[in-house]
Amino acid sequence: FVSGLSVSQLALTATYGVTELKRDLQVMYRRAGLKGDGLVFLLADQQIADERFLVYINDILSSGNIPNLFPDEDVDEIVAAVRPAVKRLGLHDDKGGCWAHFLGQVRAKLHVVLAFSPVGDTI
Repeated sequence: FVSGLSVSQLALTATYGVTELKRDLQVMYRRAGLKGDGLVFLLADQQIADERFLVYINDILSSGNIPNLFPDEDVDEIVAAVRPAVKRLGLHDDKGGCWAHFLGQVRAKLHVVLAFSPVGDTI
């Protein structure tokens, strides 16, 4: 709740895997990129149920763009949702421009906090 940001964490279950992580990331991306909600994604080392999770975290931290996070129809829906804002800003409102604006909003509003312990071999 620092700076008025909401905190999001993974709710791990016995069957939580990459599919569930992608679903949770989609929700966070939509909240940050479409609704403009300030979010903190808090991830502890105990929540890394699969080493492939680190690829997604790296993508978030490096560029914000996670390849194939959204199916094509969801991308089209997101592009349509941000197009009016992109036009108001005087930017190119083609698919690439709208997607870049969406990712810019995500980068501005979604903050990642990694809580990893220096002790043990969890990762």
